[in-house]
Amino acid sequence: MHKTQFIFLISFLLLPSCNNRQERVITFTSPFAVSQSGKGVLIDDDVITTPFHTQIQASYYTYYGNDSNEKIAEMKKDFEDEVLYYHALCDSHYSYSKDGKNIINVNYLNNHKDEKINLDPFLFEVLKEAFTFSIVTDGKYHIFLGQLLDIYEKKYDAIENYLTLEDEVLSRATSLSFNRFSKEDKDKISDIVLSLPKTAIDFSSLLEFDDQNYAVTFYSHDKEGKDFSNLKISLGGCGKGFATEKIAKNLKDKYPDISLVLNSGTSSIKAIGTRPDQKDWSIRYFNPVYKEYKGESPYNENEIVLTHKGEFNLSTSGAYENYFYEYNNHSYLRRDHII
Repeated sequence: MHKTQFIFLISFLLLPSCNNRQERVITFTSPFAVSQSGKGVLIDDDVITTPFHTQIQASYYTYYGNDSNEKIAEMKKDFEDEVLYYHALCDSHYSYSKDGKNIINVNYLNNHKDEKINLDPFLFEVLKEAFTFSIVTDGKYHIFLGQLLDIYEKKYDAIENYLTLEDEVLSRATSLSFNRFSKEDKDKISDIVLSLPKTAIDFSSLLEFDDQNYAVTFYSHDKEGKDFSNLKISLGGCGKGFATEKIAKNLKDKYPDISLVLNSGTSSIKAIGTRPDQKDWSIRYFNPVYKEYKGESPYNENEIVLTHKGEFNLSTSGAYENYFYEYNNHSYLRRDHII
């Protein structure tokens, strides 16, 4: 589940010249998680996926002559390895391995209910934070929406072959995406919603945390025998943000003087260090309504710029990237990834 709807942002970063030195901005882009032989983080299924289902970029700010090619290559590899590893930990869809060893991730936990599972300390802490937040918000943020998100995500990923003629006509006429839930989909959604934990007691019956051993038990039934076996954990809405923070910290620890901006799919942005020219970082915000704007001018009168000197982080979420319209009974219903 993703966070409350907010506004679209992208990083807009410029490095002016300083003392006649030639500036340099080096961009690292997150790799695909693929199935292949070799070392590193590999996906065990016969698929290709992008980390956190988006593009993550790191922009390293420096001057020519400051860094050797070997250091740049090492920094690039560190960034790619970090992104893949934390994605693998948070992923609820696939299995992964690293250097030949299985990675115990959210998917593994979902498939091994009623077992006490030792986790990577990072994943343990993220799960505990997300679980606690689910309780204190009375389920407005909900860690157990994995099955529900699976149904929705299939609708966003591709236009389905069995769309009605009406859907296709509307898509061509409006340039918008149309799709719809089948009766089977709607029945599954109803069953999942009915089985979701709704009280603090329900929540506390499902996950048990062992702080000393970084271990978690995901129960399929509560003490009264209520069945929760069809629920799945998802870290949508928090996993990518926590991973961005952790990746930035690890890079900062290894390269103390680093000046870098992490742009995680434009919704989570983290700056570490200070720009070499001592200028402010700049972030441009866009009104998401312009994602569908069909007018003649692309000018966004609601655009604003936020500036900040030194380290900072920002995270937002919006309903304008993954969505479709469902047309029923002469009305349009927008379905998006913020549930």
